[in-house]
Amino acid sequence: MVMRCLTSCAADCLCISATLGVFFLFGQGRLQLVRGQPALAIESYTKAMTAQTQYRNLNHISYWEIAVARMALWDIEESYKCWKPLQTEATWSKECYTYGVAVCLLELGGPERVKEAGECLDRIPSLLQRIAGKSIPMEKFVARKARKFKSQGGRLALPALELAYVFSATSRAPRTVIIDKMLPRVQRVLD
Repeated sequence: MVMRCLTSCAADCLCISATLGVFFLFGQGRLQLVRGQPALAIESYTKAMTAQTQYRNLNHISYWEIAVARMALWDIEESYKCWKPLQTEATWSKECYTYGVAVCLLELGGPERVKEAGECLDRIPSLLQRIAGKSIPMEKFVARKARKFKSQGGRLALPALELAYVFSATSRAPRTVIIDKMLPRVQRVLD
């Protein structure tokens, strides 16, 4: 306990003393997210994005982290706004980014959004990457979910909550968000 407290204090001091460094802002955001403070993490990642503009891939890391933090806050509309630029610009895993967009659209609902989500999920198999003959495990999960969406007639049960769980956003969510937003959503599906 004492060691954890000292480590935490040291990390806080480092972040305070180097508030303008992009990597320290990333570290600060990660620490805040792990501590269950997604709103503060979003601020840190946003500062990291504005601290530099030369390397777009660093901004993509921030978009990813902000998307996960927004899911921890169950702010699906804002999470969608982070997945969308990743889907169009980033290259690490187009399949995962496209799935992030699709599950947000499914959660937001409405016929047009569900149709767009279906189109995204239909594209997923063509986006699969192979590295040294192997596919990324997360992409296998996403491809399986896309097939399941199709086989179940265009439905998935709680796909955004499931993705939040996979990325540990539910464990980093404030209790009020879990009680007031996530659990009622689960209850509506069960009823």
